[in-house]
Amino acid sequence: MRLCHSVWTKPIIDSGLGFQSKIESNLWLFSLSIAYAKLLDATIVLHTDSLGAKLFGYLPYDEIYLTLDNLETPSCFWAAGKIHAQSLEPLGSIHLDGDVFLKKKGLLDILNFENYDVLIQNTESNNQIYDPLLVKFKEVLLSHTLPEELNFNSQLAFNCGIIGFNNKLIKEKYVDGYQNLVNVCILDESFMKFLSTNKSFIPDLILEQWWLKCITNYYPCNVKALLPNLSTLQEDAIKIGFTHLLGKKKYDLIDKVKERLLEVNPEIYENTKNKMSNLKDFEITNI
Repeated sequence: MRLCHSVWTKPIIDSGLGFQSKIESNLWLFSLSIAYAKLLDATIVLHTDSLGAKLFGYLPYDEIYLTLDNLETPSCFWAAGKIHAQSLEPLGSIHLDGDVFLKKKGLLDILNFENYDVLIQNTESNNQIYDPLLVKFKEVLLSHTLPEELNFNSQLAFNCGIIGFNNKLIKEKYVDGYQNLVNVCILDESFMKFLSTNKSFIPDLILEQWWLKCITNYYPCNVKALLPNLSTLQEDAIKIGFTHLLGKKKYDLIDKVKERLLEVNPEIYENTKNKMSNLKDFEITNI
């Protein structure tokens, strides 16, 4: 099985949340994610940019690809790096977010989606999150020529903490449609100004997660959800040994991440700890 991480550093630099602290947190998270992946005996690769390679390249990836250096998408569309990485991966590859942990070997069997077109983490149905975003996106998008798959009546979205494609058409429609929708947003000056002053508005909840649901609604395809039952998500995740630290709360759990990493892989723990001491003298401008 082939697993994939991606690190596009531009959104981290532009976030205004403190480059070093954000990088340190992500290094610990990615360290634990790859430590667990190594226990599964799966191949795991990294797509990143030159800065990402300097920061994350010490981790034991099977391959590191500098595929994100020339990505010119505005950093507010943070999923652009992830989606570009997926576009370059072979069918059957599974992309993991850096805060996703696969903790049991039995997950390899559960992740197997050989007879499916798409693999996702789970379906999202929280309309309190998506509906306000869609209202704003309608203002922007409805005055433009849009992909035929776009359907504002779609009530659901897909959590893409884990995502994989086995269907070339579905993958291409998803990737190309994402970029087309981003381009529409970029051309709308008022919307881009709105994004620059409303940092809590996250466009990729629509353009990554809701858009994928539109694609799978439009084309006949079989979707496999790692966690198929919405009513028992947490129980099912614990049972199969899966964890996804969602949102900003993960940054409050870094001490626990460190403790667990020390138990799972002391070598990666020590290498990451050493990396932290070197970060103090790291200068972004010296790349």
